[in-house]
Amino acid sequence: MMLKQKYGAKVFGVSISEKECEISNQVLEKCYQYDLENGLPFNFVDTFDVVLLSHVLEHICYPEKLLEDLKKVLKQNGIIIVALPNIMHYNSRLKLLLGNFEYTDKGIYDYTHFRWYTFKSAERLFNKHGFKTSIKDVTVSLPFGRILNRIKNEKIKIKITQFLKNISKGFFGWELVYVFQLSENEK
Repeated sequence: MMLKQKYGAKVFGVSISEKECEISNQVLEKCYQYDLENGLPFNFVDTFDVVLLSHVLEHICYPEKLLEDLKKVLKQNGIIIVALPNIMHYNSRLKLLLGNFEYTDKGIYDYTHFRWYTFKSAERLFNKHGFKTSIKDVTVSLPFGRILNRIKNEKIKIKITQFLKNISKGFFGWELVYVFQLSENEK
């Protein structure tokens, strides 16, 4: 809604959930109820400046069709913003090392996840399908969270976060964040 109000953007959505689409249709141009496993549900006459895939790909068994369809609807200088959970986060690695893989109602081990991604594998998937990486980053969950979350000084928290990213984005990154564009040979 803020994108429409602040920037005058036309915002469309896609969800497999009828309930989500009913709610979204109150603020979006249109929400299409569709299973993205089959690619995009429609042939848009328009193309898009920005496509947002926030915590979508881990719910799709075979993302190849969707990625190919996205190339058709992305403007020449358009971008795809992607956010994914990181299966190789230090907490997840420890669980796997100890032989624990229990599905949960949310988070990395959400029972609706079909695929898991690492800092490198998500980028490889997009590069393989004709996208170049413009930005790759992570959100960091601080180790020893209860202790470090007591730090009130935001500048110190930012420095600690940056330090951990410099050590290993793949190890300390809780959420993987990318911006992709079409490669030159795909335009």
